[in-house]
Amino acid sequence: LTWPRKGYRRFQAANEPEEFGYAAQMFTDAFIAKKNIDSAIFYIGHVSDLLTRYPNEYLETVNQSQRGEILTLQGKYDSAIVMYSKCIRFYEEMEIPDAVLHTRLSVARAYVGLKDWPNAERNAMQAFRRSVEIRNKLMVMKSGSLLAEIFEVQGKFAAAFEHSQIASVYKDSIMSQSLRGSIEGRFLDVKLESETQARLAALTNLERSNTIISTQWKVIASVIAVLLITALVAYTFNRASRARKRMNEELQHSNRRLSELYREVN
Repeated sequence: LTWPRKGYRRFQAANEPEEFGYAAQMFTDAFIAKKNIDSAIFYIGHVSDLLTRYPNEYLETVNQSQRGEILTLQGKYDSAIVMYSKCIRFYEEMEIPDAVLHTRLSVARAYVGLKDWPNAERNAMQAFRRSVEIRNKLMVMKSGSLLAEIFEVQGKFAAAFEHSQIASVYKDSIMSQSLRGSIEGRFLDVKLESETQARLAALTNLERSNTIISTQWKVIASVIAVLLITALVAYTFNRASRARKRMNEELQHSNRRLSELYREVN
């Protein structure tokens, strides 16, 4: 329930109706798996309201399939089979084999509920054979397990044992693959974490270098400013000194002239 809830809230806030519809249907699947019928019905209705404004044939078909799941949980097997049959026709036309397999298996379970063993066996066997053809391990395991139950009820113990063993082998394969994927995923997480740490360290060093360079530029700017001020003061002082020297020379010249005039007057 955790991940569909996150998607549900995110797409609702982002106002993305199609993605919001998919998230709501995943939410519904989780509630169906928990056999929480009331919550499942609520979200199915929510998606139905959404489809009236934003039509989507695929979402509508999944919605019907989920209604069939709820009808099965409620023991309304005949109505569930009608729902499933519509979905199977759509999935086959659209060539969506995984969805066909899942729905075909749901039909078989509905027939099990009706204790209609021949139809249950027929649909489960169709799902099993098709799953083997397209190498869908999960569906082989599920359909094989259901066939084993159906054969056992009918007293076909050899067939029941055979399909039970097949389902067990595929289950072990799936678990092994999941474990291997988890280990590889963990190694990938560690690698990504190391790369992230390295990037953060590089970024920190870059920021530190930028800080040092910025400080150096400030020092250089301050030194240049001091030098400019010093040069300006020196220039001003030198100019004043030359002016004072020139005035002294003029004063001395004036004094000599006055002395000559004074002698002339005498």
